[in-house]
Amino acid sequence: MFCLLSFCFGLLPLPAREIAYFYALDADLAAFQKEAIVLGEPKTVSGQKVTTLRIGPNVIRAAKMGSGCIQSAVTAATVLSRFPCDLALSTGPVGRLSDELKLKELIYIEEVTSYQMGSETTGGFVTAKDSIRELDNRDRFPLPQPLAACQATRLASGELFLASDSFRATLRSSTQAKCVDMNLAGLALACSEARVPLLAWKVISDSANHSASTDFQAFVKSYSGDAGKLMAELVKALPPDLNEPGSHSHLNSLLNSSGGK
Repeated sequence: MFCLLSFCFGLLPLPAREIAYFYALDADLAAFQKEAIVLGEPKTVSGQKVTTLRIGPNVIRAAKMGSGCIQSAVTAATVLSRFPCDLALSTGPVGRLSDELKLKELIYIEEVTSYQMGSETTGGFVTAKDSIRELDNRDRFPLPQPLAACQATRLASGELFLASDSFRATLRSSTQAKCVDMNLAGLALACSEARVPLLAWKVISDSANHSASTDFQAFVKSYSGDAGKLMAELVKALPPDLNEPGSHSHLNSLLNSSGGK
């Protein structure tokens, strides 16, 4: 009996996770794919194109977020309702609201505030106090050193592409965020509703000022997908999923030793 159990445990596949990867730039997906095995052609699920990949025992569902928080929320909700993912990763470009951040720097987002959520008053627009969502899940997963070393910050997220010096200053002051994007508030909401932890890194693409459009286009043309490659390295570093029987090496060892007697 012990020999049979030992044999069966030995045939168990390596413990796996199913991971969602939400990206904004094609270069990130291309870099990620170089470190993975692509499983067939992309599939369209409720209008969303999903690429399925494998890294080690882990299956990854990759989908492009689209433009704006609403579209990002729709994409994430569609993917997470179709595939039972237990972790979500995300990368994309952001404009910097603070000159403390450097162009092309990779940063970790620990909080996101939906800056268009609030009220228009006689004194101007007031961002809602409950618009801030915490995202810091770093302690739950081992991170490769380049990712672990990234500066953590708050991000302001909305439907607008920010290219205004005056609004840049106003947004920085009203939200205390150091950067701004058009995806993360929607993505974070969808992941929260699905109870899937989200880890998000962003690359500074422009300064969210008068030259943002030109700077962003130049960034996209020169960007080689460094963040996507690091997401693949993160997946490689993930520990076994302890919910899978095959992850319990001590049990396997016990069965093996018992079966040999």
